[in-house]
Amino acid sequence: MKLALTTLLLLLTFATNVFGKKPQLDSLFGVLEDAIQNRKTFEDAKKNDITSFKKLLQKELSLESRYEIQNKIISEYLDYNFDSIQKYLSANLKIALEIGNPIYIKEIELKTAKIFTFSGREADAFQKIKEIEKQRDSTPKELLYKYYRLHYDFLTYMTFQSYSSKNRNYYYSLSKHYHDSITNILPKNSGIYLELLELGHFYDEDYRQSIEINKLRLNDLDPKSQHFPVISFYRAFAHLKLNEIDKAKKFFILSAIRDIELSRKNNPYLVELAALLYKENKIELANKYINIAMEDARSYNSNFRFLHLSSALPIINKSYLQNITKQKAKLHKRNILLMSFAILLFFITIICFTLIRKISFARNELKKLNADLHNLNNELKISVFSYKESNRTKELHLGHFLEICSQYIDKLDNYRKMVNKEVSNRNYSELFQTSKSKKLIELEQNEFHKNFDKMFLSIYPNFVDQVNGLLRLEERIILDKGEFLNTELRILALIKLGIKDSRKIAKLLRYSVSTIYNYRTQMKNKTKGNRESLDDDILNLTF
Repeated sequence: MKLALTTLLLLLTFATNVFGKKPQLDSLFGVLEDAIQNRKTFEDAKKNDITSFKKLLQKELSLESRYEIQNKIISEYLDYNFDSIQKYLSANLKIALEIGNPIYIKEIELKTAKIFTFSGREADAFQKIKEIEKQRDSTPKELLYKYYRLHYDFLTYMTFQSYSSKNRNYYYSLSKHYHDSITNILPKNSGIYLELLELGHFYDEDYRQSIEINKLRLNDLDPKSQHFPVISFYRAFAHLKLNEIDKAKKFFILSAIRDIELSRKNNPYLVELAALLYKENKIELANKYINIAMEDARSYNSNFRFLHLSSALPIINKSYLQNITKQKAKLHKRNILLMSFAILLFFITIICFTLIRKISFARNELKKLNADLHNLNNELKISVFSYKESNRTKELHLGHFLEICSQYIDKLDNYRKMVNKEVSNRNYSELFQTSKSKKLIELEQNEFHKNFDKMFLSIYPNFVDQVNGLLRLEERIILDKGEFLNTELRILALIKLGIKDSRKIAKLLRYSVSTIYNYRTQMKNKTKGNRESLDDDILNLTF
């Protein structure tokens, strides 16, 4: 029912736009919110479509039929999952080579380069385009448009990614050349011709003319079309350039709604909308859209989208500071509870001494537990005081907090070993058997690793990619499905937090010092730069 309502409201909004009546932005935001609530429904529909195509591949098929079905799967994965696109492109390339069909082969090469471009992998795209250019004369006539369009899209992308005006002008002049080449081979009133004409006016900063052409395109377009989000996005940006903010927001919302219905992950619409809301100090809503965009970018594995999200860092930062304030309040309450708990443990320890005074080993361990808990209490006081009084960096604070938590696990484990069954049953043999068990501490340690991974990656989401950038290509780390960090990355994460001492790292991760040393030596041997500067390179990573 919600899905039908979203579709109906989108159609009504689009119809209102076509006939020139201004829709209410509040209503559009309501439609967008409804679409967001139904994201899983849309994604399930997408997955069902993909699954139906994959089932067809299980049948006995000719190579040509298999190629066409896999092409449909690739289309479904476009703007949904980059890794899956790569998988089926490789499968189709294998078929094309086996058949010996030059059109298939060239089509895959062009499609691969285009996907590299729009996923932000410009180095891979540039390399692929260079390979394609070497075989320019062998490009079939029916693929000539795709050949020109690939170059135009890549050069346009590079124009807007270049920092120097010299490079921007260079790429822009080349893109104009390919723009003219494409328009010369297209019918004058075709949809693609109008698209390029609109883009030409936009890049020439003739935004009014760009909007007029966009109106022609939208008037002839079914709002349920998969092309609707992009065309609406062009319109939004033109209005944004003219400082027509309400109109820009309207078309950003329309693009976002339709893209959510199509379950696309590699899109900029919510980011642009969030940036406008941030300027209006609507932080909570802007942050919500940013988080959705980041989740989608992570799902798609889009370098370009993460780069685009950097423009929204003020939103993330402000939200982060708000969360820090809340966490600080929670930490204060926890400290009070810990103090109370420490006092309670003190009295429990006295009782334990009375009950097990005949057991020398147990008495000594409980004394050690009491002393360690006293030290932990003092360290917690020092850490809270340091947090309030010093201006140390967030990384050092987090590292210190994690170290205290790790020690806390050790102390509770010792307490469990010596106190648990003895207090309730006074059974000293059972107490002795229980003290041998490490099951609880292993569970706590696994949970500690999991929480650390999530907390660290929430602050440094690009850490794995950045580390891989320091390693030789063949040594780069590939994580298993569902794995956030492995042991090697976890060691480097602690180094990033300022914990460089192998003994401290070993204590936090519960490994021997020699094991930590071996891991660090292996990582140094994998680096593509100076192996001795790996620790400094990790510390100097920026995100």
